[in-house]
Amino acid sequence: MLQLMHINVGVLNVQERFWNDIERRKEELRCKASQYSADQVTIHCRSCKRLLCSATDVCKRGSNYICTDDDFASSVDIKPLENQKDFRSEVHLGKCFCPA
Repeated sequence: MLQLMHINVGVLNVQERFWNDIERRKEELRCKASQYSADQVTIHCRSCKRLLCSATDVCKRGSNYICTDDDFASSVDIKPLENQKDFRSEVHLGKCFCPA
């Protein structure tokens, strides 16, 4: 009986360590996610570093990211897709490239 109680205490200790690790990881992720707000983040061109838009102007639809800023189209070159298809009610304009 004493041996059985010792095993149960050992199992409880292992479970408590696992639970503490899970809670610690959740807290780390929560801190990383709240590190910046969307109005503090800006999106720049990867090659020429020019400002394209703010993160508040970007929304996600399915697996695509869409910029809702009216000035965005004038800051990039949009080349039409070769096999352009209408998807439901949306029309894909093309792919964005750096004008520089």
